[in-house]
Amino acid sequence: MRPPKNTSLYAVALALLLGTAWMSARSTLYTLTNKRVVMRIGIVLNMTFNFPLKMIESADCGFTKDGAGDIYLKLSKGTKIAIFHLWPHARPGKWAVPQPTFRSIKNCSEVAQILVDAWAAQNNVIARTVQKNESKEVNSKSPYSGIETA
Repeated sequence: MRPPKNTSLYAVALALLLGTAWMSARSTLYTLTNKRVVMRIGIVLNMTFNFPLKMIESADCGFTKDGAGDIYLKLSKGTKIAIFHLWPHARPGKWAVPQPTFRSIKNCSEVAQILVDAWAAQNNVIARTVQKNESKEVNSKSPYSGIETA
């Protein structure tokens, strides 16, 4: 079987895709304070999203085997954000009601616990601990198959 004639074109396309992913990761800044969550995203045109903790209804976590993962924020019903403004920091499969996502967080359970504590203090409720359930761990082939509520 002969290789395709445009192999170099495929390599250029793959290099552009990898370069875009690298620049997106390098230019993203997530900030969590005791009153709000701030997401500064964008490569050329930076956008800043400011979500007060009172605006967040719930948060979910997707873990990988090494302890890293994503934190998905479900915002209150009146909040409208276009999925294209959040991309690639939006939860996959949630097109109708986009959910902002903290991507590839190391020590995801620790960050989720900090978020839960700050959210509970801001909303005057009793905080609960974040527990990593081994049966819902995400495998490396499907990074979005397992979700754990924070």
